[in-house]
Amino acid sequence: MIFSPNSTNKMRFRLENILEGLLLQLYLEVNEDAMQTEEIGYMIYYRAQGMISVIQKLVRDEYRTTEENIIRLMTVLDGRTEEYFTSWMNKRK
Repeated sequence: MIFSPNSTNKMRFRLENILEGLLLQLYLEVNEDAMQTEEIGYMIYYRAQGMISVIQKLVRDEYRTTEENIIRLMTVLDGRTEEYFTSWMNKRK
C-alpha cells in the first residue's frame, strides 16, 4: 500500500520520518560527541531513502528475491555508508 502508484504518499512520508528519526538517534548514540548538523541531516536522509528505495524495488519486482538476500544487500550498502560517515566525521575533528 505504501508503494502503490495510487497512494497519496502520506504513509510513505510517515515511514520516511520514522526511519530518519531512528537513524539519527542511532547515529547520535554511537557518536556521542556529535551534534546534529545540516550535513548530518542530509546523510541520514540519504540513508533512509536508500533503504526505502530497496524495499520499493523489492515490492515492484513482486518479491522475486528472498528477505535474507535483501537484508544482506542492505547491510552491505548501509555498512559502506557507515564507513563513509565515520571517515567524514574523523576528517572534521
